[in-house]
Amino acid sequence: MKNVFKFLGIIALVAVIGFSMAACDNSGDDNGEGGNEKSIKITGLGDYYGSSYQLGLATSVNRLFDEDLVAFAEGTIRSGTQTAPLLDYNTGRPWTGSGSYYVGVYLDGEAFVTTSRKSFNSSVTTLSINDFDYAY
Repeated sequence: MKNVFKFLGIIALVAVIGFSMAACDNSGDDNGEGGNEKSIKITGLGDYYGSSYQLGLATSVNRLFDEDLVAFAEGTIRSGTQTAPLLDYNTGRPWTGSGSYYVGVYLDGEAFVTTSRKSFNSSVTTLSINDFDYAY
């Protein structure tokens, strides 16, 4: 039951992120610091076509629920494979970090989490929806 409440917390976080992004000025000015931006590609999403998604990266599964994210992405599924740019959770700018992180994703009223860390050291990290466990 405790995990359910924690995951409800991430849903609230996703809503806050969504509203924050809607209010963000996306003028494209990166102060000349471009390059090394990271993206995530998730395959096996055919059943979710047209659904919105929100995902986050964190150093532990619990941090996914405690709203302590490193990076995030959100959008609408447009095909069976979705690639999304990762944004820094604190600044909203393209994320250029690296390392291994847990990933949580909210799709069409369902929440999924990885049970192990996934490497984000290349420009695009590819995961399958099968790499996630159903959370609720």
